[in-house]
Amino acid sequence: MLPTPRRLAWYWFDCEVPPEWEVTAYGAGREKGSLHFYTRKGFQGEINWRQVKAVPDQERIQNEIHRKVLEVEKGRDPKEGFPSLDFSEHSGFLVGAGKEGDPFHASIFFPETRILLQWVFPSYHHHLLKDQLYPLLESHRPQGEGEHLSWALFGIELKLPSNFKNIELNPLPGHVVLEYRNENRVHFKARRWAMPEELMGPMNLEQFSRHLSRKLLYKVSRAQLTTLGSHDAVRVEFSVKGNVGFEKIVGQWWTGEMVIWWDRKTRRLASLECYGPKRHPRVDFNRVLER
Repeated sequence: MLPTPRRLAWYWFDCEVPPEWEVTAYGAGREKGSLHFYTRKGFQGEINWRQVKAVPDQERIQNEIHRKVLEVEKGRDPKEGFPSLDFSEHSGFLVGAGKEGDPFHASIFFPETRILLQWVFPSYHHHLLKDQLYPLLESHRPQGEGEHLSWALFGIELKLPSNFKNIELNPLPGHVVLEYRNENRVHFKARRWAMPEELMGPMNLEQFSRHLSRKLLYKVSRAQLTTLGSHDAVRVEFSVKGNVGFEKIVGQWWTGEMVIWWDRKTRRLASLECYGPKRHPRVDFNRVLER
């Protein structure tokens, strides 16, 4: 049986990558960004995206990137010349490949959002097209224009209203934080912790929720044990001082809610938090976790 692919979703794309691929470098902006993937065997590939003003010449761009990679990383002498890549199409992507062992490429342009999406892979071998690249390209689903956006990175999977923008990506060892905010200053955070037994020690979930709330400067008004699906969970209602705009200046209190659950199968703790000015609606946690 083939290993289950890992979901990868950010502003403009939603796809599946091999499960052993780990993100080791990132620049995850909305208009421009990239994610670099490594395994124990080394570099596996990178995805880049950028918003462009006009329809791009993808063949020219791929050839330029290819020449730069050969010069910088392979040490090729530009005086030797670089023949054009051989191009083909698969699942809407333009695929560019050269000699065996050289880098190869795939790109697609989405005219509705003016996003150019580009993959670069380190070493072309014919079997990789069938076994790795084609399944990856076939899994791609564009996003960016609907009412909701999917987000899947560093083991966290979410679905949020599209007016929420990512403002923090902090993948610390054992603790990942993704934070979002909309135009009404409503904040949403998702967290994931490894080694919950070591993290919690003698505390139960309710005690841990209060411990975490104190560290986050949340003033807890209620903490109640519950379940989330098949997982033990605790739901917390809290208030926190506003940290944006006029509310920050006058020290106005915002209201919020948090749910923390223990996934014993994966040995992970996870939480969702949402807070902001009282007059603006919060995110529905049940919708956030929909696949």
